[in-house]
Amino acid sequence: MGNGGYRSLHTEVHLVYDARSNRFLRGNHVVLTDRATQCLSELSLDFERTSVLGRRGPDLTVRSVRVDGRPASFRFARPAYPGDPNGPDDPDPLAHQASQVTPVGGPGHNPLPPACSPQVTGTDVNAQDGQPCPASKLVITPLQPLRKGHVFQVEVAYTGRPGVHLDGDGTTEGWFRSDHPKGDGGFVTTEPVGTEDWMPLNNHPSAKPTYDFHETVNRSRTAIANGRLLSVRTHPHDRRFPHGSRTFHWPFSNSTSAW
Repeated sequence: MGNGGYRSLHTEVHLVYDARSNRFLRGNHVVLTDRATQCLSELSLDFERTSVLGRRGPDLTVRSVRVDGRPASFRFARPAYPGDPNGPDDPDPLAHQASQVTPVGGPGHNPLPPACSPQVTGTDVNAQDGQPCPASKLVITPLQPLRKGHVFQVEVAYTGRPGVHLDGDGTTEGWFRSDHPKGDGGFVTTEPVGTEDWMPLNNHPSAKPTYDFHETVNRSRTAIANGRLLSVRTHPHDRRFPHGSRTFHWPFSNSTSAW
């Protein structure tokens, strides 16, 4: 988890969430303000679009990425073991394997450290030792390299269903569907790494940007986040929200998790 080459400064989270369908709609995006700590020809974020959990996991699609307001190319790659000089571009498949232990073990007795923990659905926590990690790195290439010290913004627009992350011990965290009989709405418990299952970010405890949360939800719903409620704006009906919507703005000065 986590990404090098930059420091996370501030994140604007603009959620456009339909509680009834449990989906992020068009207009949903995040804006991350970062400072480059080295020259960057590319950078990466953590974003788990799909999961072995099926409907409980996320089903998210990146629509576009912009760096400093200009379109940027992007792709998804498997994470590599910590300290890999080639990063997600390492051509050695052994550099991208899951494990609970070091070295990885599994097929071929991989001597390298693990790149991720297995997403175990059974009782054997070592069942997926040696299996490939999921492609959860959003690798972004700006039109021009970013110089060291440059403060830049990355905007990622995405839609789809948020979900939960499956840990190596079988527990889950992330965006949970409400267990209300109507099933409309959700709540978030993101520690330790579940935030990546509903928004792209630098998903590491050392990354502590400030946050502003702008959540647009069905008019009959309320959105709550870290911080102090600054404003609530009511909107008329549109194609996304036939019965109208409201936007809640929650600024938060510091955070150990995204929500």
